[in-house]
Amino acid sequence: MCLNALILAAGQGRRLWPYTSECPKCLLTLGTHSILEHQLVRLSAAGIDQVTVVAGFGLDAMRHEVGRLHLDGMSVQVVYNPFFAVADNLISLWAARAEMGDDFLVLNGDNVFHPDIPHFLLGPAPPPVASSCNARTATVLTT
Repeated sequence: MCLNALILAAGQGRRLWPYTSECPKCLLTLGTHSILEHQLVRLSAAGIDQVTVVAGFGLDAMRHEVGRLHLDGMSVQVVYNPFFAVADNLISLWAARAEMGDDFLVLNGDNVFHPDIPHFLLGPAPPPVASSCNARTATVLTT
């Protein structure tokens, strides 16, 4: 089972200015918690015990938020992407390449998801489904 996650959160989020002028997108709050906290709580509940957050813009704020959060059994580290202002997620993946030795989940730092999603992704693969529709007879075959 995959027990590692990588959160790509280095960008500045300019499309959300002025909200992100001094705060990374993943540190914006939904209710009373940051997006990052929502993500980490849901990943922890699914059994993820090692998370790497790739940060760039707002690095100190990101480190502060990670240090503030205490999730039992979960280790969270922050890796710096020094090229965040001129590069995209590929370079963030490169910055965290040392953490990608085993299976892992990749999330964008601004993704908000239902609490069941990590459980679903880590669970057994559903059986394959194939559907075929015959327009002449109006029948659908699903296997």
